[in-house]
Amino acid sequence: MTTMKTPDGTIASSFDPTDDMIVTTSNQHDDRHGSSPGNGDEEFGRDFKDDASSVQSTSKQSVASSSSTQPSSVGHEGIVLSNAKWLTCSKTLVFIVLLIATATSSFVVYTLSRQEEDKAYETRFKDVANSVHDVAELNAKGIVETYEAVAMQMTAFFQMDGVEWPYVSMDTFEAQAKQLEGFTDTNSVGIIVLVKEVERTQYEEYIGNHTGWVEAAHRTLGDDTVIPFSPTIFKSRTGGLITETDKADDQYTDLLAPFRHVTYRLVRYAYNLDALRAEPTKSVLENIFDLKTTVFSSVNNLDRETFRNDRDWPSSFLGVPIYDSVFEDERTVKAVLNANVNWHK
Repeated sequence: MTTMKTPDGTIASSFDPTDDMIVTTSNQHDDRHGSSPGNGDEEFGRDFKDDASSVQSTSKQSVASSSSTQPSSVGHEGIVLSNAKWLTCSKTLVFIVLLIATATSSFVVYTLSRQEEDKAYETRFKDVANSVHDVAELNAKGIVETYEAVAMQMTAFFQMDGVEWPYVSMDTFEAQAKQLEGFTDTNSVGIIVLVKEVERTQYEEYIGNHTGWVEAAHRTLGDDTVIPFSPTIFKSRTGGLITETDKADDQYTDLLAPFRHVTYRLVRYAYNLDALRAEPTKSVLENIFDLKTTVFSSVNNLDRETFRNDRDWPSSFLGVPIYDSVFEDERTVKAVLNANVNWHK
């Protein structure tokens, strides 16, 4: 600020040219304070002191105002920090909620899809199982009908021929068995005859004298290999002869059931084997005696893990009764046409 005395005796004050010019005359100052012109210097000094006091007062008020605003700044910072913590907690909570929601939705989707897959698998499995069951049932029905037809033909043939049971012999058995096996996909075809204990000796003599089927089998198979066999009825437990002790533990004390005919490759193992002292043939025969109808045994080899040939696959023993008459009201079971049915074919 610049102070100067003008030629007419007045005092003037001015600020920087960039500010507005402020001119204060002593006359105006005198008029404001009501003093005489002679007291101009004193009044000027007094005004200067007043201005200094005013500046100090203003400075103090500024300091006081500045001091009073400091707590407000601290409070503002506290609010900002509190808001930041709240925002962080909010974000964390949102993240946790989203994580839980994602995990829950994923679990629900997985569970539902797994249930749908299980249902679809069960449906497909049932469809396949039903198809296999239908095919197996149809196959079994065809096999049973074929064997029953052959058994009826044998019954009619023996009846017309007037044979006396159990003294029967079929020299062409190998050829007939081979055709039957090929037509039905079965194997081990045979004929079991029922022999009473009192007929045992005569029966063993009869089959020992009637071996024409052996030569016929050689011609059918084109193989002259001789397989030894015994006309004596034997048991399967030890390969020995049937004794009274063997028959004491069952109800068929006076009945034997030897294989009269078997396919030639099984002669060594099955010819003249007593089927009433072996399984599963015993169970099949007992059911045939009771029901007078065709019977399947339970399925064998279900627990096998490897299969080397047809005998290793799941199979059942099939028995079809052969009667002494074609008339149902007067017939009795005299023999059983049998075979091994492989269920994988």
